Amino acid sequence: MTKSKGVGRGGKRLGAGKKKKHRAAPIVAECAPTGLSAEDIAKGYIDLAMETLAHIARNGTSEPARVAAADKLLDRAVGKPKPGSVKDADDKQSAAPDSWGALLSGQEPRAN
Repeated sequence: MTKSKGVGRGGKRLGAGKKKKHRAAPIVAECAPTGLSAEDIAKGYIDLAMETLAHIARNGTSEPARVAAADKLLDRAVGKPKPGSVKDADDKQSAAPDSWGALLSGQEPRAN
């Protein structure tokens, strides 16, 4: 019977075990009290937020991110639709006060 020379048997090996995840450095900046409300502070970042959304909408690498950014830009520029304003496609023609739906479907518009 031969004795092992201690090669490859147990013990700590270089590179073995679970790898550690890379973590971002902690944020160490502290905010000094300004006396402003959170809403007032957030208003100072509106331009930056809109520029960021526009950049993502133009140059985003994933399609869902681009669509979400464009949707948020439209919500802020035009406004979100009110819930229940148009319930379904059939109600669109009757909901239009200027009768564009009737005109597009080939019917004569109603006289006001």
